[in-house]
Amino acid sequence: MKNINYYLELLKKKDLYTYLHCLRVSYYSCLIGICINLSNEELLRLINASLLHDIGKLLIPKDILNKKQKLTYDELNIIKKHTIYAKEILSKDCDDIIDDIICHHERLDGSGYPYHLKNISLNARIIAIADSFDAMTSNRGYNKVLSYEEAFSELFKCSKNGMYDSYLIEKFYENFNNNLYINNQKNKTLLNIQ
Repeated sequence: MKNINYYLELLKKKDLYTYLHCLRVSYYSCLIGICINLSNEELLRLINASLLHDIGKLLIPKDILNKKQKLTYDELNIIKKHTIYAKEILSKDCDDIIDDIICHHERLDGSGYPYHLKNISLNARIIAIADSFDAMTSNRGYNKVLSYEEAFSELFKCSKNGMYDSYLIEKFYENFNNNLYINNQKNKTLLNIQ
């Protein structure tokens, strides 16, 4: 099996935004995984799947991947293929996480893609939340960047509509705010701010 870093380096060379996005999604996924008490083995699998969740974008043309305007219908359909391309890129390297990667755009109400599944793995449900949260709070050029609170509000709204796992969002929200508070306190201490 090739090292995860091998694939991350390929992503970094192809598109820095996607590479950084994968790192952030992995961090957010890990926060969720920790607060729902995943074992070390389960957490490692989640981290690996979230790091590679957008690996299929290696096969998406750069002009579509880096487009600053809103994507056309056809372009959006090309982007959606990245979930399927992951299997082609990873081949048999990541059999234990490939379904989590392919299904990170599936939604509990069946409105996702590529298969419109309703029964998706825990890891895919976690990555879906982390992925959406980062997409809403990051500047990609064509989207309105939301504050963390606005993004959580949107996630909670979508969970009420049946798209996301509300329990996982609640845990993410609690842990995210606790980490922000702790980090702010550490920064204040380091900077000697009262």
